[in-house]
Amino acid sequence: MKKIRKYDSIPPDEEYLDNRNLQNKTPRNMLITYDMSYFQKLPSNAKNKILISTFEKAIQLAADYFSRLIKIIPRSEQNMKYQQTNPKCGEIIVPQNDKLKGKNSDLHIYVTYTNDKDIQYLAVASWCQLLDRLGPTHGEVNFNLEFIKDTNINDPIQFKDLMEIVIHELTHVLGFSNTDIPKWVTSNGSTHIDPTITQKIRGVDNLLIKTPNVLKFAREYFGCRTLVGMPLQNSVSSDSDDSHWKNTDIQNEYMNSLMSPNQAYFSGFTANLLRDTGFYAEINANMEEQMFYGKGAGCEHVMGKCDSTKREFCNPKTDDGLCDYYHHGQSSCSVRKLNDPGCNTLDTYVNSKCWDVNMILGRYLATCSKLRIDILWIYWIHIMSSKFI
Repeated sequence: MKKIRKYDSIPPDEEYLDNRNLQNKTPRNMLITYDMSYFQKLPSNAKNKILISTFEKAIQLAADYFSRLIKIIPRSEQNMKYQQTNPKCGEIIVPQNDKLKGKNSDLHIYVTYTNDKDIQYLAVASWCQLLDRLGPTHGEVNFNLEFIKDTNINDPIQFKDLMEIVIHELTHVLGFSNTDIPKWVTSNGSTHIDPTITQKIRGVDNLLIKTPNVLKFAREYFGCRTLVGMPLQNSVSSDSDDSHWKNTDIQNEYMNSLMSPNQAYFSGFTANLLRDTGFYAEINANMEEQMFYGKGAGCEHVMGKCDSTKREFCNPKTDDGLCDYYHHGQSSCSVRKLNDPGCNTLDTYVNSKCWDVNMILGRYLATCSKLRIDILWIYWIHIMSSKFI
């Protein structure tokens, strides 16, 4: 979930932008550092120590993931100082030392928490310092302990879900946000001309990204040469509006607004969005994951009426209980509530994952392609797949 914070972007150190200076800088794998000191506020007990350790492990792994994904022109020490007039980055008061001495990294993350039972979210994130034309230097990832503290995040499957959350939130910090789009730049350092367009889809106004890499990839993926842009999720009056891919266009993508209960994919859609920010020297194409939801489905899939006779969509009267699109588990045919009328999708029950035998022993699981899956078949899949872990 993207969080709206009131921070202004600032001009970078001009010497750093001198073209002769830039020519002498070789792109390197992105370095992300982090600060977990805010968690010292929690009571010191065994449960909180495990919680903090698990959060830190997730942040470390995510930092390594983005280091392999992104190459960047190294930030100067001056540009990595916290220079905002606002003394806080999200929940934390920025340490004085971070204002006096720049971090030896390209992005510094303050990891914080809240206990908010009134709003159902697991985590929020935003940058709190962004340099014009260069991108974010400081940001916050904030976990809502109210909805995480009773989760067994040490369980490998639930830790995978935590990793999905952290990578999702850091992608918001890196530039996937509706408020950041006007700050994206082209390869020559100028802002994009008309990077978005608003069009009605199924009677609802939608914001579509039409920057070069995103548009090219979307047209090829859907097989729609006339597609004018890639739609963003419009949920009506939400902080996260226009900052995620639509769940009805592509499903189980890291940057959908709904968390995937199964396998999430970091697809070419998000990789090409990061390319179009202009903040990064290179995005590793080898780390783009293949998706199939909506692939080759044509213009109608994105811009027209949702067809419940196709695998991507469903009819709640006849399809409840079928496996989801990727055949991961038993699903409900959810009547879409995210301002996308008539588009119903199969959403896997959180306790009915085909690949987690702890959830299914002793009972039938699901109906896939009108055929019943029994427990012996599921158990065999689990044993066979374990050989490749």
